[in-house]
Amino acid sequence: RAGGVTLAMCVASILGVRLIMPRIISVFTLDQETLLLVAMAVLFAFCGIAHAAGLPLTIGAFLAGVSLSAFPVGANIRKPIGSVATFFTAVFFVALGSLLPAPSGQSVLLAILLGAVVLLLTPFVVVAASLGLDISRRAAIESGLMLAQAGELALVVAIFGYQRGHIGDDLLAAMAFVTVGTMMLTPLIATEAIAWRILDLIPVKLPAPTDRKDHAVMLGCGTNSRVLLDLLLLSGLELVVIDEDPAVAARLRERGITVIRGEAADPRVLAAAGAPAAKIVVSTIPRPSVNLRVLKHLPPGRLIVRVFEAHDERKLRHAGAITASEAEAAAEEAARLILKA
Repeated sequence: RAGGVTLAMCVASILGVRLIMPRIISVFTLDQETLLLVAMAVLFAFCGIAHAAGLPLTIGAFLAGVSLSAFPVGANIRKPIGSVATFFTAVFFVALGSLLPAPSGQSVLLAILLGAVVLLLTPFVVVAASLGLDISRRAAIESGLMLAQAGELALVVAIFGYQRGHIGDDLLAAMAFVTVGTMMLTPLIATEAIAWRILDLIPVKLPAPTDRKDHAVMLGCGTNSRVLLDLLLLSGLELVVIDEDPAVAARLRERGITVIRGEAADPRVLAAAGAPAAKIVVSTIPRPSVNLRVLKHLPPGRLIVRVFEAHDERKLRHAGAITASEAEAAAEEAARLILKA
């Protein structure tokens, strides 16, 4: 019976994530309070079914989360449920502290070893799997660093095993130390600086540095950059595009455009594109930190970058970039439309 109920809940979760919840979000205009009620109703429904079937409540809660995780449902529900989740997370850890026995030296040593395995092995596995799927190297590294922790679900499973007599006091205490410790350390290690240091260690296949001069280099070529791409092609300059996305690279190569796959701020990639000797380098990358790294490898006044915030514009100009403000462009376009009307 329990197996059949679990299978039915898995099917319901898949239907919820693919069909039911996205349809509800797209058809009905729900305010924040109603979204919270919908999320809580789904959670209690799955947990109630799990309890009635004699299954662990964690299974019901996990499948409920899966049914609410897909875009745009997850993005819409995350905000209203965030404050509730923060409150109950604090209650959860306070209650956990009352259950834990005093740690022994053996449990502390075990926690250190398990924590080291989680922190060191998880990023390696995630990066290796991501690179095998042809995902961006930087995205793979950042994901691996963010996932280098034992989450609350692992601790809930450990508590469940402790209550059933499958694990003892020392292992429960060690699991608690690993979970809390890795959750505290993750924000310290999942930084952009560490991600770039790891990125520099990963070998990348690139063409030899080019001897091109007075050409144009475009950093990033997403959907919103097609107009800029066409303008650069019409300029008559030889164009080289740097983009990490394999789909974008394939599309541009079909048009006969030279593409180098890699991270735009990687000096090896910039050298392969001949960016230091280019006549103009245009960046469509919205992250100011990436553009600031690019500027370290280019002569002053060579990089043109669009900005969205005034403080970012000041930083980039001070570093030697030519900035194009999105706000100014929007205002000029509005004025043009008004005069035309």
